[in-house]
Amino acid sequence: MVKDKDKLIKDLEGLGLNEYESKVYLALVEGGVMTAPQASKLARIPIQRVYDILERLVEKGLVYIVPGKVKRFGPAAPQTGMESFLQKERNRMENLLKERERIAESLSRELSYLYNPAAQDDDFLDYIKIAKDPSYVGLIFAEAQNKAKERVWAFMRPPYTVPPDENVETQLAASKRGVQYRGIYELSTVDETFAFFIKLGMAAGEEVRFTDRVPLKAAIFDNKLVFFALQDPMRSSYTYFFIDHEDIAVALSDTFNYVWERSRTPEEVLGLGVWEEVMKLREGLEKK
Repeated sequence: MVKDKDKLIKDLEGLGLNEYESKVYLALVEGGVMTAPQASKLARIPIQRVYDILERLVEKGLVYIVPGKVKRFGPAAPQTGMESFLQKERNRMENLLKERERIAESLSRELSYLYNPAAQDDDFLDYIKIAKDPSYVGLIFAEAQNKAKERVWAFMRPPYTVPPDENVETQLAASKRGVQYRGIYELSTVDETFAFFIKLGMAAGEEVRFTDRVPLKAAIFDNKLVFFALQDPMRSSYTYFFIDHEDIAVALSDTFNYVWERSRTPEEVLGLGVWEEVMKLREGLEKK
């Protein structure tokens, strides 16, 4: 039993055709092979729209082109046409899903750098800050140094959020306020170029030691604020944590002291004449 045309058009729209496509396809099914103007007249749609509609129906597998001097269009047998249409839809949706999966994967990586868990929940622990952007981390680190009153102790491991040569002025100003700077560096990072930056830091008041491997990339400010960085196991990027909690600061300070006492001195690593170089660099800093 044939349904009324309005119901057939609604069903075709439910299949994924728009209203005009449904009307033109139904006109072809009823009228057989015909020209575009004939399809326009039978379907009662504007002639200027019918050509694009017929081309789309051909692409969907519901209509075929009849060769000849005058282009004509015919409906595929309903069962064949529907099977062809559904297969094309499956392929289209699979390709669309793959593309969206690719975009979603890329977005998840990019958005993770912007995502701040602390901003998602008003009840989140307000003494913890989490960041991914190194430039933002550099600003927080500089602020922590400027606020330090007693000490800044750091386990030094590249990559550095603040390049050593860019931190000298901040370090020198803090040292003049009486802030004790101590840094433990990994021996594998000390080449000729980096040795100069270490000496520059020493000239700005930093005490240094050297060890084979520091336990983690971290800093302690005044036995109160702790900074540390964890590398993503799947990528080379880091996640940075600032925790304003005395218990953690004290525990990490104890670890720092343990490593410090067992590490090598500047004379052992940089040579016995290191302090002469440091004093010359200090004089240069004082003149600025």
